[in-house]
Amino acid sequence: MDLLLIIGITISVVWIVIASFNRVSVLLSAPIAAIIVVLASKGNLVENILGKSDSYVYYLSSFVLDFFFIFVLGSIMTKYLQKSGAIKTISTSAVKLIDIDNPLHGMVMVYMITSLLTYGGVSLFVVMFAAIPLAKSLFSQMNIPWKLAPLPIVLGLGTFTAGSMPGSPSVINVIPTKVLGTTLMASPVMGLVASAVTVIASIIYMWFVVKKEVIHTDGIAHVEVEDDADGKGPNLILSLAPIFLLLFILIVGSELKIDNILTISLLIVILFEMFTFRRYITSQIDVINSGTIDSLVPLLSTASTIAYGSLIANIHQISEVIKSVISASSHKLITASIITIIFSLITASASGAIGIVMSTQGAYLLSEGLNADVVHRLLAIASTIVPNTPHSGVIITLLTLSKLTRKEDYKHVFIAPLIVGTIAFSVSLLFA
Repeated sequence: MDLLLIIGITISVVWIVIASFNRVSVLLSAPIAAIIVVLASKGNLVENILGKSDSYVYYLSSFVLDFFFIFVLGSIMTKYLQKSGAIKTISTSAVKLIDIDNPLHGMVMVYMITSLLTYGGVSLFVVMFAAIPLAKSLFSQMNIPWKLAPLPIVLGLGTFTAGSMPGSPSVINVIPTKVLGTTLMASPVMGLVASAVTVIASIIYMWFVVKKEVIHTDGIAHVEVEDDADGKGPNLILSLAPIFLLLFILIVGSELKIDNILTISLLIVILFEMFTFRRYITSQIDVINSGTIDSLVPLLSTASTIAYGSLIANIHQISEVIKSVISASSHKLITASIITIIFSLITASASGAIGIVMSTQGAYLLSEGLNADVVHRLLAIASTIVPNTPHSGVIITLLTLSKLTRKEDYKHVFIAPLIVGTIAFSVSLLFA
């Protein structure tokens, strides 16, 4: 790999980070970064960016083609939960269970709510809209500095519910099934143990943060959030029903190895919501339309980062280096995991990282005789360790909604998932 290419990749990453600090959309910054990499690799600019194969546009459109319905249906499902008042009911019920005099309880409750909604298939962006007002209410009453609000949220939506928990409908857990032929329940024992370790480590980390930093209230930022239903929402059981129905269908369908089970389950749950929430919804057409529209930016943003990273990974020199490194290693799983971590850092996307490694090295790893389920779970866990870089779309959205700057809270948003993810990954190696 020549020096110019290394410099080009470095400049492209620095550009995306700087662009993100200046709130430039990844839809613009990613293709520019891709152009920088192509120029550094001395490739054909038109072919590598706009070509019909192995180009930026090709990788972007391939991801959209594979995951369009998952994003759209997932967004519509969460929009029903939001507009019916179900999310508000869940949050209100949870508030009644905590000790208001213990700041850690408030942190853990936000963490649990975020984890539940994310594991239930709720879009990360909708989860943030639900979790932030809950955190605002709790933190203001419990003397917790507002700058800590993103910590339990990012731990809840980006760690065990994304990569390690069996049955998770997250894109990170779905991508390996496309290449490896596995199911969402791959390596359940490894996944459950890693999830338990992640939860314990997350709570311990939050305990240390509370002990160190909850000294005075820094003030509560005002967050603009979309209102839920105007009137009385569904009760708690009815509010939770779509989430548990989704999980039930996913688990059963995965065990029966039904193709496209996530798309099927989301469609069934939406039909269930259309019937059960009909009295709480003013216009079902509006819910479907807004859910569809809301899915497009997350879909294209994720596709953009994956296209950028895939372009890098498929540059002949890099792809060959990656394959040769894995081939020469006596610990292929660990090496593949490290490569996944590196790409999650470059692309600022766990789904982008695992998408790249699966598309470029997935078949090769299987040909080397590695267990598909183990590869699926271990690489999914590895992908969640360091994707929370400054140019991450999730981090940008989270800090924007919280009315916080990277200077105020970025330290914990990056370090916490890094620590708990590394611990979970290390434990998972014992089951590999």
